[in-house]
Amino acid sequence: MSRFTVVIYLITLLFLSGCHNHPARKNNIQKDTTSVKQKGPAKFEFHDEIHNFGTLKAGEVVSFSFRFENAGGKPLTISKIDNECGCLEILYPKKPVQPGEKSTIEVIFNSDGEWGNQFKTIEIETRSGLKKKIAVTAHVLNKQFEKLINTK
Repeated sequence: MSRFTVVIYLITLLFLSGCHNHPARKNNIQKDTTSVKQKGPAKFEFHDEIHNFGTLKAGEVVSFSFRFENAGGKPLTISKIDNECGCLEILYPKKPVQPGEKSTIEVIFNSDGEWGNQFKTIEIETRSGLKKKIAVTAHVLNKQFEKLINTK
């Protein structure tokens, strides 16, 4: 073979070997599977922020559990809960809610002495100063109040 033919042959081999499809190489680096919402300070993420109890008769006691998740990166500790009415009892977790963990805040509404449309807010405060408001609503039928209003 002539020298020219050998050179062409080698160049063709090099060219063809570079065009060969190699199987995808496996990367040993693992992807960060933690969600974005698990970074940063503690953060409430409620399933519902308002609950309507519907129509109640005065004296009925009803409850609802507000479900939430700590969508932040640090433990969430509830330090204080304020509500505008003695008709509400609030039960909440005393221990820290860890990042990604779910918990509940139970609101118990006693409709005794109430009448008409009710809108009650609950303000939740954490140790880190984070504040969040949730609310309950109801329409309370109270015959005693209705008699007073309808008296001439």
